[in-house]
Amino acid sequence: MNVRHAVLSVGLQYRVEHRLPGRLRVVVPALTRVPERRRRDVARHLSHARWPSGITQVTPGFVTGSVLIRYRHEVVSEPDVLGWIDEIVCGVRKTVVQLLSLPEQRRPEAARWLGERLTRALRNGAVVGAELIGVAGVRSA
Repeated sequence: MNVRHAVLSVGLQYRVEHRLPGRLRVVVPALTRVPERRRRDVARHLSHARWPSGITQVTPGFVTGSVLIRYRHEVVSEPDVLGWIDEIVCGVRKTVVQLLSLPEQRRPEAARWLGERLTRALRNGAVVGAELIGVAGVRSA
């Protein structure tokens, strides 16, 4: 399996399912693959995360594979919110490619290290987006 196929096969793409001013529902198939035991932690991290200016809430739906994003449409535009999502997806894809480029026996250790580093960054107030992707050691395109 080549790296490109591996990245696409884990569901690292998204599509807008529904939109209203100040609200987007985005389908992210990879969310359905978050292990049951990790879902509470992921939701907790998201509820305490700092978002870019204008984004007020990000709520994952693990069963449906969707994310509800609420934002202040008078502060940030829908294209800006979608650009922020693109930035995160690009960073996650690059991180997955980096992990897949490691020897198989080193991947679990690297994934644990990355998870711990991201958790610390969120606790220390990193803004979700380019800043957090930088913490992960990945530069956005």
